[in-house]
Amino acid sequence: METRPLRRIRSERIFGGVAAGVARAMNIDPVFVRLGFLFLALLNGFGTLLYLAMWILVPAEDSQEIDPRAQIRENIADIRAVIEEYVARVRSMFAA
Repeated sequence: METRPLRRIRSERIFGGVAAGVARAMNIDPVFVRLGFLFLALLNGFGTLLYLAMWILVPAEDSQEIDPRAQIRENIADIRAVIEEYVARVRSMFAA
């Protein structure tokens, strides 16, 4: 069985690509991983914390950074960009 390093997959992401990265590393369908995060989030909120921690700590598949601190800064910038994108979408839905 081929082992793959754990990386976030930006091309298959819904939020941060964490579930897609975990699914690729485990060679399973991302839907199952997403359902697992959702179940944990609804059960006790741990899924949300785990997802955010992995989004910050797991490097992206296309990351050029070698230094872990630089990867974390890159991931935080990615989180900020995704949040801004979703806020803009919500604002455009309610704009007259």
